[in-house]
Parts: sequence; structure tokens; C-alpha cells
Amino acid sequence: ALSPDGGRLAMTIRSANNDDIHLLDLATNEVQRFSFDAAEDETPVWSPDGRRVAYSSAWTGQARRIYVKDVATRAEPVLLYTGDKHIHLRSWSPDGKWLAFDQYDLETLTDVYALRVDSTDHVVSIADSRAAEAGASFSPNGRWGAYTATDQAGSGVYVVSFPGGEVKHQVSPSGGMAPHWSAGGELFFWVGTTLMTSRVSTEDVFRWSPPRS
Repeated sequence: ALSPDGGRLAMTIRSANNDDIHLLDLATNEVQRFSFDAAEDETPVWSPDGRRVAYSSAWTGQARRIYVKDVATRAEPVLLYTGDKHIHLRSWSPDGKWLAFDQYDLETLTDVYALRVDSTDHVVSIADSRAAEAGASFSPNGRWGAYTATDQAGSGVYVVSFPGGEVKHQVSPSGGMAPHWSAGGELFFWVGTTLMTSRVSTEDVFRWSPPRS
């Protein structure tokens, strides 16, 4: 995950005995270990101000915890949420209030949820249909979430209003996966091995341009 100022990467380094979050300084190539517990730590995401990193951590079986840790002080991580299924963090809302994550186990399809950062028991659904949904990315104004949905007909990129999900649009007419919103309002996603982009307006009426490679 690229930091908001573009200066660092938060990443998982996997080893035979333990997986931990590390921070890579892109100017100096210096790598510093960021998480130190014995669990599998993965899927880091940055807070909008770049001061904190949240990540998922495995403890018992498929159960996962979500932690957030201060980048500057390196104080002990704060536990935000404990779930009974596997968790992958995906996006932190621009206002700093929500963390979007995928949740799944070996028997069920993936669904997408959002956790209220300042109220750890407040979890809302972004997408939980019969399709497998994953990879939610918040729009620059935080009012929409883009995600991938996969069913028997294939995969596609959808955008849903947040919170509530009352309005939904499919922005990829022919497949698509792994959406990511830029700060300037472009939505990037993959169709096969081709990176696509669509210019999206989310202020008054939701509008988007035909995707181009």
C-alpha cells in the first residue's frame, strides 16, 4: 500500500515462521519492520493523513483481528475489531471514519463490509449478495465504494452508494476486477491483463466515462 504522500510502501514480508508488516522508504530503500507479534499480519492500509497503518492479523484458525498502529511513535497497536472469519483490509475512507474489508471463510463466498474506526462494534455491509464480492475502494468524497463481484457469469466492477447501498452501477461492461480510486476521481481496474480507467463524477449525479485501456 502506497502512503498518501507517495514516500513509503507498507507491505507484508512473508517468511517460513512469521508474516509481518514492513515499511519501505522509497527515497532511501530502507526497510523497517512494523509489526512484531507471532500472528500472520497482512493487507496494510494507510490512514488518509499518513499517520497510521491498519492491518489484519490471524490468531486462531481463520479468525482475524484488525489493528491500527501509529507510524511515528510505533506505540503498541490498538485492537479495533475481532472477527470469526478471514479478513483482508482494502481501503480507508477519506474522512478517516471507515475501514473497508473483505471477510470470508473456506465454505462461504467473500463479502465486503466497513468498520467504523471510532466505534469498533459498528460494522455495515457494502456488498453481501450471492456473488463473491471483494476489494472495496472508497471514492475521493467517501460517498461511494467500488468493488469486484464474481458469479457464474463472470466478474465485474460495481460502484455502490455508501453508506446504505441504495444506488448501484456497473462500470465495467465486459469483466473487470481489483478497482482502485485515484484522488482525482479516476477509477482504475483490471480486465484480464489490461489496466483500464474510467473518469467518474460523484458529486451531484453519478456519471462515468466509457472505460479505456
